[in-house]
Amino acid sequence: MERLEELYKFINTLHSSGNYSIFDNIPESELKSEKDRNILTGIAYKNLKKTGRFKCLYPGCNNYPISSHSMQKALLKKIADNNQLINLKIEAEFKLNGKITCIDKPVHVDDASTFEGYCNPHDTQVFLPIESKQIIETDDEQLFLLLYRSIVREYFENRKSYKILQNTTASMFKNQDEELLQAFAVIEQYKSFCEFFRIEKLKEAFDVLYENKIFETPFEVIHLKTNEFIPVLVNTFFCVQGTYEDILYQQDITKDYPYFCSLQILPSDQNKLDLYFFYLKEQKKELHAFINRFQNPETNEFKIFLSDTILRNSDNFFISPNYWNNYFTQSKRDKIKNFFYRTILDRSYDLSTNINLWEKD
Repeated sequence: MERLEELYKFINTLHSSGNYSIFDNIPESELKSEKDRNILTGIAYKNLKKTGRFKCLYPGCNNYPISSHSMQKALLKKIADNNQLINLKIEAEFKLNGKITCIDKPVHVDDASTFEGYCNPHDTQVFLPIESKQIIETDDEQLFLLLYRSIVREYFENRKSYKILQNTTASMFKNQDEELLQAFAVIEQYKSFCEFFRIEKLKEAFDVLYENKIFETPFEVIHLKTNEFIPVLVNTFFCVQGTYEDILYQQDITKDYPYFCSLQILPSDQNKLDLYFFYLKEQKKELHAFINRFQNPETNEFKIFLSDTILRNSDNFFISPNYWNNYFTQSKRDKIKNFFYRTILDRSYDLSTNINLWEKD
């Protein structure tokens, strides 16, 4: 147990620092053979690239899903340049001492924000009210569907990650005598299962609400409108982590529900941005330090907070290439990508960078 705790402490230190240079000069005698390393790397790469086919996420449907947009395609087109968008992604080299980097990847509107969630009939049936009409902040059905789709996408991504981890660890440790690493992998797999289980139960609850056309949910919504438009689109479901007003929010698998939230940022017809922030009503008191930040949208302080929230908690956001390449200097783009990269490695990473996506550099 003591060795396992030391391993966790070592890995957490690496995550916090983001400095993996310690692995650059490991003596060959301390490593597995090159053949074994190639086998393990191949297993990891194969499982990451493996895309198992799941059925449509609509309850009781056995059809195969299409690539559904998790954001309104019309709004994606609204901020695109020649049907192209920019999305930040983490890219890893699968080799010893392989680099992990953040890239600003051009994405076509047809592929932006897609996930294999619903079959074509159910995707159309469920989300037509937010695809074919302008979002109205007082429309309970539209607000429900914005949140529902955010939850479903997170469920899809969480299930995929859990299955990849499950298959990878099973393959890696088959016929391997690595007790310490196996124990570490089992703990990580259990934590991943807890995350998946909770989002699965939440998704099932929303399935029931939808089937019964009940649009009142356990979530409260804050709607804000910013007068200063920037070409960005965000749809994310996340668990609050980090430090706000000296309160540290951390992942806790013993809680019934983590600090689940959803953030949606949508361009409106008035050349403004509509912001919808959802949080669990029962957690309002615990989350007050974070929730209280959602006010005074025209202030510079709010824009820095919102920029931090987007980059810290979302991989499902898109920005205009012209805005990204011409509004920001290379130095600022690198700063944004570095922050995104660091927070992927350590969700509790807390460093005041004052990044402001609304501010020209």
